[in-house]
Amino acid sequence: MDRIRFGTAQDVFDAFDTAADEIKAAPTEEAPLAYLDRLLAEKQPLAALSFVAYLLPRRECVWWASQAIRQFAGAGLGVEDETALLAAEAWVREPGDARRKMALRVIQDAKRRGAGAMCARAAGWSGGTKFLDEANPALAEPHQTASCARAAVLLAIIGKPAKDQIDMMQSAAAAGAGFAAGGALVFDGPRGG
Repeated sequence: MDRIRFGTAQDVFDAFDTAADEIKAAPTEEAPLAYLDRLLAEKQPLAALSFVAYLLPRRECVWWASQAIRQFAGAGLGVEDETALLAAEAWVREPGDARRKMALRVIQDAKRRGAGAMCARAAGWSGGTKFLDEANPALAEPHQTASCARAAVLLAIIGKPAKDQIDMMQSAAAAGAGFAAGGALVFDGPRGG
C-alpha cells in the first residue's frame, strides 16, 4: 500500500505554503511519483529531495529523514545529535503526544541545530504546540515537519565532497520515492562516516 496522500504534484504545492520556496521546481498536474521520477531524471536532486519531504505523511517523513541521517552522517553524528535522533525515532515508533513532547524536550535542552536535532524538531512540530512552555501556546504549522526533515537531511550531507552531496541527495530522493510507493526504505550510494 502506498503512502501517497496527494493526487498530483500541484496538490502537494497547494497543501503547504513553503513548498514552492523549498522545492524550487514548477508544480505540474503529474502524479506525484511521475513528477518525482522526472525531477530525478532531469538531475534535480535538491528539488527531488525537497519534494519527498513534502510528499510523505509526517510520521513517514521523520522516519525517512532519520534513516537518511544515519546513512549519510554515520559515525560522524555527535552525542547530542544521536540523542535527538533517538527521540525522533521513538516518536515514529510511538507517535503520541508524550513522545512528541520528549522530542521537543531534547531539542530544547540541546540548543543545537545539527541533523539529529533538526529531525527531532520535525517530530516535535508534527502537531500540537511548538514549545513546552505553556505560556507560549504557538501551534505547529502544517509545513514544519516537512521543512525540518528536509533541513535535517541536508545538514547530514553538508561538508561532504560536492559529488557525494549530489549522490546523497539523489539517493535520499530515490529512497523516499520507493518508500512513498509502499516499498521498504532503501538507500543506495555513498555512506557517511
